[in-house]
Amino acid sequence: MGRISNIVIRFVNNTNTFQPGQLVTGHVELQLNKPTKIFSVSIKLHGECKTKWYTGSDKEKTYKEKEVYSSQELILWGGVRNQFVKLPKGNATKEFFFQLPDNCPSSFISKHGSIFYHVQVACKASGYSHTLDVPKAFMVYDVVELSPSELFYYPAQLKAQAHDECCCCNKIDAKIDITIDKSAYSPGDKVIVNGYIDNGSNRQLPFTIILRQNVTCYGRRADFSLMSSGNLKSKEKLNDVAIWEGVPVGPRSRKNFSNQETMTIPTLVASNLRYCKFISVAYFITIRSTMQSAMGNTELVAKPVDIVIGHRGLPDYSTLDQLEPSAPPGFDLAVPDYEEDEQYPSDPPPDFEAALELDDQHSPPPTYQEAIQKVDTIPSTSL
Repeated sequence: MGRISNIVIRFVNNTNTFQPGQLVTGHVELQLNKPTKIFSVSIKLHGECKTKWYTGSDKEKTYKEKEVYSSQELILWGGVRNQFVKLPKGNATKEFFFQLPDNCPSSFISKHGSIFYHVQVACKASGYSHTLDVPKAFMVYDVVELSPSELFYYPAQLKAQAHDECCCCNKIDAKIDITIDKSAYSPGDKVIVNGYIDNGSNRQLPFTIILRQNVTCYGRRADFSLMSSGNLKSKEKLNDVAIWEGVPVGPRSRKNFSNQETMTIPTLVASNLRYCKFISVAYFITIRSTMQSAMGNTELVAKPVDIVIGHRGLPDYSTLDQLEPSAPPGFDLAVPDYEEDEQYPSDPPPDFEAALELDDQHSPPPTYQEAIQKVDTIPSTSL
C-alpha cells in the first residue's frame, strides 16, 4: 500500500447539481497511511461542449466543434517550486469553491455532442513518480422560466386519418382527432388530452403518445480540404424521451378522451439549450398507431406538434439533487490503483474525443433522463 490510500472529493451537502452562477463548494480529503511530503495538490473545475461526427462510407469527413464554459484551478497544498508541505499520518482536508459563470448551459449528453462538467484533483507527493489524478463529475441544470406568452397554454391539435380496402371491398377507416391541453410544459406536468380515436376495423387499434427530442449538433470540417467552405454544418438525432401507451381502441368503436391524463414530462433540459452555440434541442409530441387488416398493416402517425419545455418558477431542488451527473462513454471515474514508486505515467485528462467517436451504426444513446440517472462514485480503492 502506498503512502496515500485514497483521495476523496465531496461536494457540500452531498449535492451534485448546481445552477449557473452558483458556487461549487466541497472538500478534498487526503487519506495518508504515513507522514508524506506533498509537493502540490490542486483542483480544477472544467466545463465544455464538444460535438463530433463523421460522414461518408469510410468516415472520410469529420465535423466537430468545441466550446469551453469554465476552466478554473485552485491550489490546496504546496505549489511552490522546490518546496513541500509535510502532512502527518491520517486524514487532511481542504475546502474548495468555484464560481460558475452565469451563462453555463445545462449538462447534456447526446450521440454527436455533449456538455460535461467535472472537478479533478491532481496530487504530486513523495514516493510517487507520477501525478495522482482523481476526477468527479457534477451536473449543471439551467432553470429557464417560460415566457408570459408561453404561459397562456395554447392547446395544440393532433390529427391523422387512414383507410384500407379489405378483401370484401368494405372501406375501413381509422381517425385520430386529439387536442393536448397546452404547448408549453414544465418537468413534472401531465399531458392532458381531449378528443377521440375512431377504429373502423375488425381488430383492436393500439396507439401511443410520444414525446420526442430533436437534438441538432453543429460543427465544422475538421480535416483539411480545398473544397471545404469552413461553414457550420449540422447533424440531427431524434430520441423518444417519454412514451404513453393507451388502452387499444376496440373493433369498430370510438374511444373518447375527456381531460385524460397521459404521460408525465420528465426532467429535461429546456428547449433550445440556452447558452450553448453548438447544440440545440427542440421537442414535439405525436401519436402513432397501427391499423391492422387482412391486407397488411397501415401506419397512422399524426403530424408532430412542437412544444416548449421550461419552468414556472423555481423547480423542486430536493428532486434535482437526487439526480446523478453522468459522463460521456469512456470517461472513467474510478481512482487508479497506484502503488508507491511504480512507474506509471500521469493520467490523461478525460478523453472526450474517444467518447464522441460514435457512428450511425451504433445503437441509439440513452435519453437525457436515462443518462443522468446514474454515475459511479469514486470508490475507496488504494492509490
